[in-house]
Amino acid sequence: MKPAIVISAYNRPQALGRLLASLQKAAYPAEGGVPLVLSIDRGESGIQPEVQKVAEQFVWPFGPKEVLCHERHLGLVEHVLFCGGLTERVGDVIFLEDDLLVSPVFYEYATQALDFYRADDWVAGLCLYALWFNGYTQQPFVPLADGGDTFFVQVPYTQGQAFTAEQWRNFKAWRASGERRLAPADTRSVHEAFFHFDAEDWFPVLAKYAADTGRYTVYPRVSLTTGAGDAGTHFARRSVFFQTPLQRSRTAYNFRTLDDSAAVYDSFFEILPERLNRLCDAL
Repeated sequence: MKPAIVISAYNRPQALGRLLASLQKAAYPAEGGVPLVLSIDRGESGIQPEVQKVAEQFVWPFGPKEVLCHERHLGLVEHVLFCGGLTERVGDVIFLEDDLLVSPVFYEYATQALDFYRADDWVAGLCLYALWFNGYTQQPFVPLADGGDTFFVQVPYTQGQAFTAEQWRNFKAWRASGERRLAPADTRSVHEAFFHFDAEDWFPVLAKYAADTGRYTVYPRVSLTTGAGDAGTHFARRSVFFQTPLQRSRTAYNFRTLDDSAAVYDSFFEILPERLNRLCDAL
């Protein structure tokens, strides 16, 4: 089965249309068979009719298309968990929120990366966004160049993600094994910034999962998605902060395993000491 593209939408028809237009311009396998699932959350007064119209009228010539309209309001966290849970039915997923745009080669990259890191149990998942800033300080973050096209950070990010069915199954099993809200003791492994997120966010849960299990997110060095920053659940006004250059044409990548890479960072954006020692054993 080819990785399914799963989109979460709520009440932004213009944003959804923009994302779908970028998807339609991307490259896919010549034989097709790429599933597209559009999951639309319900508001207090029902499904936003313009969002449903955009989803249902969109022509997807690259494989089967499915539009799911929820009968109750899920909220951001539950909606994301629902979309990730589709791995049980469709296998690998590329999960996109509706305020993103994709690179023309995003599907080729995601397919290769999912296959390469499939067997690495220390990988929590993949992000298609080239994380260029330290989210705690809002300052630039430049991972060390080590000859590979990816780097690893224990902090997850949500501007376009991809999971194998097994990676999501590991996350689901961890969530089912006990209390998963942040506790004071977690400040040893998770930055205090996560304690200030509101309840309508799954970012802290994913961060705690990575820290608790010692897993990492794989990032590309050149982004396959960019964030339009539309107003929504997280932002009262549009923001251009998340816009970043996109990979345009490259379709062959040099992936490095977590063990082989020197660019491996913990949940505080600090390079792992063991990786630093590979470069300079005097520190």
